[in-house]
Amino acid sequence: YGCKKLQSLNISSCTALTEIGASAFAGCEKMTGTIVFPATLTTIGAKAFKDCKKLQSINISACTELTEIAPETFRSCENLMGIIVFPANVRSIKGKKDGPVYLGAFEDCKKLQGIDFSACTALTEIGEAAFSGCKEMTGTLVFPATLTTIGADAFYGCKKLQSLNISSCTALT
Repeated sequence: YGCKKLQSLNISSCTALTEIGASAFAGCEKMTGTIVFPATLTTIGAKAFKDCKKLQSINISACTELTEIAPETFRSCENLMGIIVFPANVRSIKGKKDGPVYLGAFEDCKKLQGIDFSACTALTEIGEAAFSGCKEMTGTLVFPATLTTIGADAFYGCKKLQSLNISSCTALT
C-alpha cells in the first residue's frame, strides 16, 4: 500500500498466486505499464490497485478461476487504457454504496476505451458505479445472457458510449 516509488509489477509467472489482498498496491502512483495477471488468480481484493494513476493496462483474460472483481479494485486508475477482456467465470464486477456515493470497481478509469464480455458465461452482476466516469469508453457493449443485475450508476458519465445491447439478458431485473 502506498509504495510511492514502485514503478512496475510482474506477476504473470507467479503460478501459485491465488489472491491479491485488499489495498495491496493501492496508491502506487508511479506504477506504469501493463499488469498481466496469472491464470491461477481467484481473488483481487477491494481497492487492490486503487489510485495507481499511471497504470496503463491490465490483462485478466487468462484468469479462469477469477469470479469477482471487488469494489474499488481499479478505481481512479486514470491512465488505464484499452479494452479489458473479462474471463469466462467472472460472476460479478462489484460496486458499493458508501453513504450518499457509489464506489465502483473501475470507477474513474477515465481513459478506458472498452470492455469485452464475449467470453463471460457466468456474469450475473455489474455493481453500482462499476464503470462510472469511464469517459473514453466507446462503441456498443454486448452483455451476456447470464446478466441479472446492473447496479445504480454503473455506466454514469460514460459519455462516448453509443449503446448497450441487453437483448439476450432475459433474466435482467
